[in-house]
Amino acid sequence: MNKTKTMTLAIVAMIVMLLATVATAQVRTITLSQNYTGAPGNMVVETDAQGNLTGPMNAPRVLPSPTRTGFDFRGWFTTAAATGGTRVISGAYGTQFTTNTTIYARWTAKTVRTISNIPALEKDHFDWVKNTRNVCEGPVMRASTNNLIFHQIFAGNGSFNWAVRWESTDTVSLQERRRIAAMLYDGINDWLRPLMGYEDWPFGEIPVNVVGWAVQDGSLIRDRQPNETIWVNSDTLEPKSGYVTGDMASAPRERSRFINRTAINSAPGGPSNYNWPTSIGGINGRYDHYLWLTKKKNNGVQGACGSAEGGDWGFRWGQCLPGSGGSGTSAANSHATSGTINGVMLHEIGHAFGFYDWYGGPCCGCTQRNPPGYVSRTTIMDATYNTNVSGNPSLN
Repeated sequence: MNKTKTMTLAIVAMIVMLLATVATAQVRTITLSQNYTGAPGNMVVETDAQGNLTGPMNAPRVLPSPTRTGFDFRGWFTTAAATGGTRVISGAYGTQFTTNTTIYARWTAKTVRTISNIPALEKDHFDWVKNTRNVCEGPVMRASTNNLIFHQIFAGNGSFNWAVRWESTDTVSLQERRRIAAMLYDGINDWLRPLMGYEDWPFGEIPVNVVGWAVQDGSLIRDRQPNETIWVNSDTLEPKSGYVTGDMASAPRERSRFINRTAINSAPGGPSNYNWPTSIGGINGRYDHYLWLTKKKNNGVQGACGSAEGGDWGFRWGQCLPGSGGSGTSAANSHATSGTINGVMLHEIGHAFGFYDWYGGPCCGCTQRNPPGYVSRTTIMDATYNTNVSGNPSLN
């Protein structure tokens, strides 16, 4: 085969590849049906060219959370049925649409609850935390910072965003990145679902998104997509940690709710009116929490299995389970195949809601860390929230 013919075939192959890319990379129209008789008219949004629900500066396109009298909103799904289908998640790591599609709101009947519905044993435990643990250890609520997940959700107009710090020299696949985003969605909402119908809690399922990954080397991001936000650096900007592995990278400071919390809390009209820069996609491009996925180093530094690095701004997840780059990837794969939510992640997220650890001996001025009559440990908070004792509410 002569050189000219070889070049011609190569050019033809490139043209075919480009045509295939153009055919698959195009904006899709997504119709949002509220999915009940008498519902308001359908809403319509558009995807980006890759078929994902991303908006300006690749920030997640946050889908609305509709309300319906007597029902709780349980998210957007690809089927109108009450079960089945695929949950729709926004952002570059969320649902990818290949055709114009209708998605459907899912509802469950509202169960109205008040403080009087708390089981007696659970109420005794909460009262002990309020009247004893908060006094001897100091309140975990951090009222001066106003930066627990509750504050973050309300300031985010009913949404929650993560940024991932990939503290590793391993590569991470696109599938793993998407699965981590799906696991984080359920990790936050699993704590919030019991609040639906309770007192004046205003939200159903809330949008939970990953806005980007921070890595030391861009080649670690396998199959990078045009709509992904990847920060390549070796910065150790705040929030910092007591662990030093040498593989740290950071998201930009202007995106961080933790770093900007003083200005956010002082915003005229309330935190939800804080003026997030248009250069990050506005409020949808912020991150409320870091997830630090840390590979175990030869010196043993890994941040334990899970470590609430400040509690109110994120947690480090060391490589305690099999899997590349940290246990987060293995847990995300398990979540994708079985629907299970890892207890380490739920535990560390619980600290950011304001919950203490309930294990260990005397600490921090307290002669005991558990209330009298406390029976058993659990995999969640060991636990103020879910004690696995008969008569107590369950997280799941």
